[in-house]
Amino acid sequence: MPGSTLHAGPGGSSMFDPDNMRFIVLLLFVQVSFSELPTLSLLLESPPSPITCLASGFYPNRATLFWTIDGDLLPDGEEPGEILPTVNQTFQMSVDLDVYSVAVEEWSRYKCVFVFKDGTSQSVNITLDKEVIKFTDSPNKMFPVGLVIGVIVGLLVIAIVFIGACKYKQRYSNRAHL
Repeated sequence: MPGSTLHAGPGGSSMFDPDNMRFIVLLLFVQVSFSELPTLSLLLESPPSPITCLASGFYPNRATLFWTIDGDLLPDGEEPGEILPTVNQTFQMSVDLDVYSVAVEEWSRYKCVFVFKDGTSQSVNITLDKEVIKFTDSPNKMFPVGLVIGVIVGLLVIAIVFIGACKYKQRYSNRAHL
């Protein structure tokens, strides 16, 4: 039958076989109902930049991230960044908090909260604490090691050329007096 090869799989079974259909429905159900909670991290590039709460490794991408104080949403809280895909098929997003007008003793009142938007009560939070903040270096603010090494090598070359020129002059000026 010419039409039967259209629906036949490698083993000759139809794609619409009841066993295959159960598998497809189960696969779709798992994809729709699967959720992965993120890991939350607090990052600081360098003072006085804001503290960034990074939620990474979550799935699906329908979520929100925000700061609270004493359990209430911050009235002037930052808008979360866009949700970005990661290489492992999960997502990440971040939200900033400017805490430099807040005393360090008050930091424990602040929490970064991640919540899925699907109506479930799944959430994760992390309390603002200077012990858990990870410091990151901005590539444009790193110490210019390459520049320093280049300057040192350049100065050494100039010194060697200068010393060589002095010795050359000294050697040939001594011969002129003979």
